[in-house]
Amino acid sequence: MTRVVRASVLGNDVETSFATAADGTRVCWTSQGSGEAVLLAMGATLTKEYWFRVAPVLAQRYRVLTFDNRGVGETVWDKSQFTMQTLAADAVSVLDAAGVKRAHVYGVSLGGGTAQEIALSYPERVISLILGCTKSKDEVTAPTKVRPLMRFIPIWLLARFVGSSLYAPGVDRQKLREDRKVLAGMRITWEGLQAQSAAVAAYTSTDRVGLIKVPTLVLHGTADKAVPYEDGVRLAAMIPGARLVTLEGAGHGYTTDATEEANQAVLDFLANVPGDRPTS
Repeated sequence: MTRVVRASVLGNDVETSFATAADGTRVCWTSQGSGEAVLLAMGATLTKEYWFRVAPVLAQRYRVLTFDNRGVGETVWDKSQFTMQTLAADAVSVLDAAGVKRAHVYGVSLGGGTAQEIALSYPERVISLILGCTKSKDEVTAPTKVRPLMRFIPIWLLARFVGSSLYAPGVDRQKLREDRKVLAGMRITWEGLQAQSAAVAAYTSTDRVGLIKVPTLVLHGTADKAVPYEDGVRLAAMIPGARLVTLEGAGHGYTTDATEEANQAVLDFLANVPGDRPTS
């Protein structure tokens, strides 16, 4: 297994490794910190690096695992179609490679669907669930069209297009510049965007999320343009015992719009999850 150690922005050592999925896909993942494991599942288009405002903070108390979804980043993918169930299985392969039996699972946007599916298909692997800027899906929908011309757009410019839908109108300009720098360094492909869009379109979970039994936190911004706030309210109401944290004025990219508030809500939630929580 390839393993590289590098420094994070808060000084934590970050190990980068590869997990092998059932079909041979090599899923790139990182580990930083120690203690109970928290698995972070990123949204569509974005790579694990977009957790840069979250992972180092959580790593002060927990072992934080991040990974690249198929279609983006350093995960080695053969460009075949996949499903949300595939992405959930990939995430579990990361837990296996990390030697983690159970973890807190935190997913945003598309990663929120991945997190839901992990809790539903692999409940024995989940201690608690955190769902950010995401929703349950009622029915299969048409995939968002990704125009072929996008393959000719420079990544730095594509990053600006992607970023425009992430934030609330009053986003901090310094944070926006920091985000754009991270976004511009991401490895994103046209084929990957298509495949992720198709996976989301084919996924449904509304008829099953009521079966989730673990402690659940739902985070949602009131200014979310991509997934309306009402969808987050509805999701929290559907999961037994779920707690909703409303991030006033925050957009889809609430980890930038409301960084400290969101991180503190997650830390408070994790600190109060009851029951036996085995360490990795």
